[in-house]
Amino acid sequence: MDLNQLAVTVNEALTDINKGVGYKINKYASIFTAEATAILFALKHIKEKNQLDQNWIIVSDSMSVLKSLSSSKINANINYLIFAIKELWWELSLTDTDVKFVWVPSHIGVLGNENADFLARTIVNMSDPSTGTDIISSLKKRMIGNWGKHWYCCTEIENKAHAYSLLDVPVNSTPWFCKFKNIVHRKFYTTITRMRIGHYCLNFHLHRKNIVPSPYCDRCQMQEAQSLDHIIFDCPSFGIQRLMLMDELLNIYGAPNLIPSTVTDLLKETTTYMSLYKFVHNTVNML
Repeated sequence: MDLNQLAVTVNEALTDINKGVGYKINKYASIFTAEATAILFALKHIKEKNQLDQNWIIVSDSMSVLKSLSSSKINANINYLIFAIKELWWELSLTDTDVKFVWVPSHIGVLGNENADFLARTIVNMSDPSTGTDIISSLKKRMIGNWGKHWYCCTEIENKAHAYSLLDVPVNSTPWFCKFKNIVHRKFYTTITRMRIGHYCLNFHLHRKNIVPSPYCDRCQMQEAQSLDHIIFDCPSFGIQRLMLMDELLNIYGAPNLIPSTVTDLLKETTTYMSLYKFVHNTVNML
């Protein structure tokens, strides 16, 4: 049965239905929880009908919930509503009640969707239930928001301007290290983090902390500050390693003129992180 045939079938089934049931969930609930709750209450409605040997179709536009229902995985990360739905679904199957789940994008062509939307709008001002559903997600968002306010307000923090120019991303975005799940050694993460925030063990930074007497590079005679830019782009002591680095960067950027000329710009692309780490590890080994 294709999508158009399904829509006709469901429309015919809904012709005589002029009522609906609404339920307000907690304001902290996620979209996934809301969609799963709707399916659970649909199954409860079928059970309350108490009519055996009937066929039912539950139409949902939530692909994520339907995929979770079709999965056989069992672990602590699965939403508890999925287990509740499966249990009730199994109970109904014992009474020869056949329930099918069908995905329809945005309920296209399904009569009754407007009624469902109207019902949802009428209950939106109802008081919230007392459950603490998805409270962890709400707390996480609040913590991220508070950290963002602190980040933008604390202008007196040393090196904040440098770190801000490197990060240059929304405070609630996915952390950079989430893109390197296959890398397990801690030194990679700590080295890249030090490079991003400007707190590395080179003379340029150590001199500002009064740890070393001079900010100049002790690996060459150029009388330049031993910064990351100097080590990566200029210091003559690491010419061979620099050629290897530039060869890898050329594969990333495609053309020599497209390779950034500062470490700040290089660090804006996570694809460069492994190449930069290998260069630093094989030269100054900042940690």
